[in-house]
Amino acid sequence: MSVQSKSSSRKTKPTKTTPEAEEAWLRRPFSPKVLRQAETLANEYQITIQFIDGRYYGFGTEYPSPLGDGKTPQAAFKMAREGLVTLAATDLERGVAPPRPISEARDRQINIRVSGYEKQALERAAKQKGFRGIGDFVRHAALSKV
Repeated sequence: MSVQSKSSSRKTKPTKTTPEAEEAWLRRPFSPKVLRQAETLANEYQITIQFIDGRYYGFGTEYPSPLGDGKTPQAAFKMAREGLVTLAATDLERGVAPPRPISEARDRQINIRVSGYEKQALERAAKQKGFRGIGDFVRHAALSKV
């Protein structure tokens, strides 16, 4: 039986593959360092609030999916901010670079040519992943590989 030291990193998943071990690993808290980095990033991320079917929803620009909801815009914003912290912390912990905050104006345009089938496939993928359109989807996909 091996004993893990308290100073060792918890970045890797446990070697056990039981559902209980997997769930325990997923529910453990983030390290304070990772959490601070994620909070710093999330504070710079943009959140859009939309009123849909009687509730307010907070959408992230950098992570374009509904991240929080509430009866008030403030409640939706708070939940969305918490969601952004969690997503950024998860990326950091996995060694994946979280999206950079969108702070500068997008004032440059790039044009690409695609076939009709490719355009439909991009539209479908963008919608399935929660992006507002092909441009946001392609930008995110390309920049996440840089």
